[in-house]
Amino acid sequence: MSDDLQIELFTLEQLLWTTEDRNDPIQMDRLFDSDLIEFGASGQRYSRADLMPDGKSTELINVVLLDFSYRQLGVGVVQTMYISQWANGPRANRSSIWRAHADGWQLVFHQGTPTT
Repeated sequence: MSDDLQIELFTLEQLLWTTEDRNDPIQMDRLFDSDLIEFGASGQRYSRADLMPDGKSTELINVVLLDFSYRQLGVGVVQTMYISQWANGPRANRSSIWRAHADGWQLVFHQGTPTT
């Protein structure tokens, strides 16, 4: 597996957990595939429309990504896996599926499962 690809995927995942980027509708429009579905750590199911920021949120996001890895699922499709650690808060096992497009990777699926 490519170190360059691991760095690229880790960087993309970090964008989802960075206050400025996660609250930026233009950035998330670029990263979210039209078919995006998420099963949140809350147990809720979200569509792309549910996840798109309105550009007005002031929520501060302070999350560290631990034990990051990825695997190739097919041509132009990868799965990332890691643990999200909120500052002074919960941890969750995370898994994302990213699909390669002509203009870059887009998030197709994401799931968070609470863990200790």
